[in-house]
Amino acid sequence: MELSVAMAALPAPAEEVRAVVVVPARDEELRIGACLAALVGQVEILPEEYELIVVLDRCEDDTEGVVERFRERPDGPAIHVVPGPGQGAGQARATGMDIACARLEGVGRRDAILASTDADSVDAPDWIARQLEAMADSTEALGGAIHLD
Repeated sequence: MELSVAMAALPAPAEEVRAVVVVPARDEELRIGACLAALVGQVEILPEEYELIVVLDRCEDDTEGVVERFRERPDGPAIHVVPGPGQGAGQARATGMDIACARLEGVGRRDAILASTDADSVDAPDWIARQLEAMADSTEALGGAIHLD
């Protein structure tokens, strides 16, 4: 799907948005629930201050169904779903990051962050807050360790 078409299909971001998290996913129905639960449960940031973009990259399982159940929750951040190019995690992540960047630029949020995690990851409850804190100190890029289970 062309980037402009994917963008047009999404509602505008909230003016309060300070972070957009991209989650590329292909056939992750068994793990994406834990990932989204961790992201929806972030602390030290209000739900309207961040949103999630899940890039479904040619899924053949019920990954989309799991994501939809999280989208139906009324008290969490906005969760958007876009199709990936079907060329693997790197291209799916790039698609999501391009959309996220355009959304933030569209509301004039040049001080916001773009973050990405994998659909089979479980991020710390303060993951977004710590990134915002680091970026407020003029950090331009931030990486972290991944601990495999």
